[in-house]
Amino acid sequence: MKFPQTLVLLGLACGLVACKKVSSVTGATPPAADKTAAGGTATTAAAPAPAGEGTAIVSSSRWPHVGSDLKPDPSITWGALPNGLRFAVMPNAEPPEKISLRLFVEAGSMMERDDQQGLAHFLEHMAFNGTKDFPAGQMVEYFQRLGMGFGADTNAHTSFKETVYKLELPNRDEKLLHDGLLLLRDMADGMLLDAKEIDKERGIILSEKLARDTVEFRTMMEGMKFTLPDALITKRMPIGVEEVISTAPRERFTDFYQKFYTADRMVVVAVGAVEPGALSKRIAETFGSMAKRERAAAPDPGLVTRGRGVQSKVHLENESGYSRITFSVNAPHTPRPDTAASRKEDLPREIANRIVSRRFEILSKEKDAPLLQGRAEFQEFLQFVDSAEIEIIAQPERWNDAVVLAARELRRAREFGFTAAELKVAKADFLAEAENEARSAKTRKSKDLSTEIVSALAEGKVFTNPQEELPRMKANVEALTKEECLEAFKKTWSSGDLSVFATGKMIPPQNGETVEGALARGMKAEISAPTEAAAVEWGYASFGPVGKVAEKKEVADLGITQLVFANGVRVNLKPTDFKKDSVLVSANFGTGRLSLPKDKPGLELYTSQVFDAAGLGKHSVDDLQRVLAGQTVGAQFMVDDDTFALLGETTREDLTVQLQLLCAFFSDPGWRDEADRMLRQSVDAIYSKTEHAIDGVRDAQAEPYLHGGDYRFAFPKREELLARKMDDAKAWLAPALASSPLEVGIVGDFDVAAATTALEATFGALAPREAPGAKPAVAALPAVPAGQKLFPYESKIAKGMLTVHFPTADRSDIKRTRRLQVLASILGDRLRQKIREEWGDSYSPRAVSVGSDTFPGYGFLVAQMVISPPQADAAAAAVKEIAGALAGQPQAAVAAPGRKAGKPQEMGISADELDRARAPLLNALKEQRRNNTYWLQTVAATCQRRPERLDWARTLESDVQAVTKDELEALAKQYLPPARAIEVLISPPITTVGK
Repeated sequence: MKFPQTLVLLGLACGLVACKKVSSVTGATPPAADKTAAGGTATTAAAPAPAGEGTAIVSSSRWPHVGSDLKPDPSITWGALPNGLRFAVMPNAEPPEKISLRLFVEAGSMMERDDQQGLAHFLEHMAFNGTKDFPAGQMVEYFQRLGMGFGADTNAHTSFKETVYKLELPNRDEKLLHDGLLLLRDMADGMLLDAKEIDKERGIILSEKLARDTVEFRTMMEGMKFTLPDALITKRMPIGVEEVISTAPRERFTDFYQKFYTADRMVVVAVGAVEPGALSKRIAETFGSMAKRERAAAPDPGLVTRGRGVQSKVHLENESGYSRITFSVNAPHTPRPDTAASRKEDLPREIANRIVSRRFEILSKEKDAPLLQGRAEFQEFLQFVDSAEIEIIAQPERWNDAVVLAARELRRAREFGFTAAELKVAKADFLAEAENEARSAKTRKSKDLSTEIVSALAEGKVFTNPQEELPRMKANVEALTKEECLEAFKKTWSSGDLSVFATGKMIPPQNGETVEGALARGMKAEISAPTEAAAVEWGYASFGPVGKVAEKKEVADLGITQLVFANGVRVNLKPTDFKKDSVLVSANFGTGRLSLPKDKPGLELYTSQVFDAAGLGKHSVDDLQRVLAGQTVGAQFMVDDDTFALLGETTREDLTVQLQLLCAFFSDPGWRDEADRMLRQSVDAIYSKTEHAIDGVRDAQAEPYLHGGDYRFAFPKREELLARKMDDAKAWLAPALASSPLEVGIVGDFDVAAATTALEATFGALAPREAPGAKPAVAALPAVPAGQKLFPYESKIAKGMLTVHFPTADRSDIKRTRRLQVLASILGDRLRQKIREEWGDSYSPRAVSVGSDTFPGYGFLVAQMVISPPQADAAAAAVKEIAGALAGQPQAAVAAPGRKAGKPQEMGISADELDRARAPLLNALKEQRRNNTYWLQTVAATCQRRPERLDWARTLESDVQAVTKDELEALAKQYLPPARAIEVLISPPITTVGK
């Protein structure tokens, strides 16, 4: 089974915001909070350092690059303080003016005692509930006023051996930087841990535990217990246990905090608009007075059990739609420094695993294949266990055949190794990834860099610069032989121990075969050496006579060039410098969902699954991966309300091939039967999700309901999907591919002249396209009645999703659309205060505004939350109470089950609420406008068919800045009266809502 690298992967990333009360919206510093907690003294009492000593900057031998021949990124300033705290400061220009801060604490759930299970994560929450300088209950609002969004710009995560606090400062303002560093310092040794605040937070933690509880999480836990029975990690899931979360007294928190939150376990990371010398001094001034304490030893992590031989375990999860079989060999981790030699040593194993994973991908497409997908992987988990894995996802009724296949392919790779063709493809793709990373290094986002630095430190890896590392890596890859890969793979799988963990839905085979029996059959199956694949030549370098540009227009203020080719293809080009050597491409055509025939239910789902998986006329998908190895190109098909689209992401160098690939899907799509086979193999997985998972029920039942039951949004029955054929998809899509109006958008790091030349030979050379007509008249979708609607589903996990929808409007009036977005932010913030902070009944309630570009009048303002089903009635009433207050229609104050009603909601919208909603949104918009995806999807994809999108881009920030309180209150009065609410609950059938 796959071990999670951090609890971010497990979902334990907490959207928490730290803020302090201000006397005005100008950001004035509030008075410091009382430094004693209720019933006790401050949590920590750091002894002051001798004069001058605390601010000294010293060297440290604890950095991974000390003693390594690998050179760390030269732009980073590495420093340490006498108390042991370390810091890393890195100037970075993208996005401009922003600063990303991290406090990395080497303390996680592995440090807990039995009676502290979950407190490392709980403590992370408490960092945002009152510190020496930031009062409890006022933190969110303080940083919102400064432009920092809840969860987006202030966050944290807890893992087995680390806790990381994260702040994304919207600008380099001195006061903001001071407060950001001060908050991190308070997290380090200034949490108050007030007993009342702890009690208030218990419900939020339990709500988060419920939200994170999934079949996949439970499967992961069982797999870890099986493969690591003598390891502490299996008893230290960061989310913890309910008894501890519900009852742990304050003393257990303070014990953990004082023992493991010590300066020598901490690293401050700052990336962005910083001057290293000045910021290093500020870090020293802020953190230098922390006490220097003896480093507490972590508990014994236990053992990686050896000598078990071949072991297997079956763990059934019938709510899953597939079987998962994992072969693993585990060994105690061998500590070693990160050096040029160790990276070279790891390379053959990495390439070998890529080849084996690729073999499984090819096998999944064969007729009667039992597997849906497979992978081979090696990981050093938590510097505790070295684990080699082969994982197969299989059809529930063919799991035993998948076990045989996995065993057979493991033996084939171990005994016969790899072909020259396989090695060539794997090496080319590996090098392409490394080269792309090197070329884009100078435009990496500060948020990503700070996260990567922390990850490297947690793993004991040297944080190197991709550009400097590329020559060494390239030389190693080019010199690599298939014999070296075979030797590395054999060494990885040489142990006599083998764990086979089978989980998910597993239908007993008719012959009664067990996992052990299937494994034995696979180990005895006849195998032969892999054969060399024949060379494949790219078959789409020419599309006929070069096309001519008939019209050209410059949209100078937005930096967009618009072209119309003689064949009718329209193109919009926007070069950017946001991400070096990255280019996004879209090709929009046809009328999408509007063209669905009513008598072919399931056609959209079917076509979406099979079209790009069917490859091209001259190349299957497998052929494409070989012939295009080493080139960054791709094609993804999607269906929207009023358009089809083919999307690709490429580089400046590969743009021509990317355009050729997309053009080939227009001129010669494959329509191969293998794509149909793969879909049919996946049907159980698709429909199990619609029966047992919240998001599957939402897609299959709630979304069609909220679209008024219109057939174009219906989710097909299983038999309807299985009735569709490739000919149905071809009949629907082929005419649009051949001649419908076609508009291409290209955004990113490219040269307009070079792109135009490539377009002339590709899209400009296609057969003539129809001219765009007037926007078709589209009937409004049927209205959805107000009231309650329950969608039950079967699950042993008592978790529900509540959404309360207020019908609004379409997106035709962009000013209204933007104001509805701000109104949604205000509604969401009140939900946070009421349902999360006051009640503790939902971990992440939120509100969003959605509106259609296609269907007139269709739009919703939606409040959404994951919640325990018995609490849904009260939560829905609370949403309507808040909506009524915003609309000026007072409702009775609602109490959560078992609690008294809180204070009535404030009527209307305050000026402060508007500022706290607008400032983070403006901050996000500034960053969004330096994002290629925004410019492609919102503007360049269709700005000739929809010229209003150019004006939308021009007015985006200024229009949001101009939003007024009166405008929002008018919209609230129009759209948020509680009587208009549509309540939808997706839940196991244990609630009265909807009855």
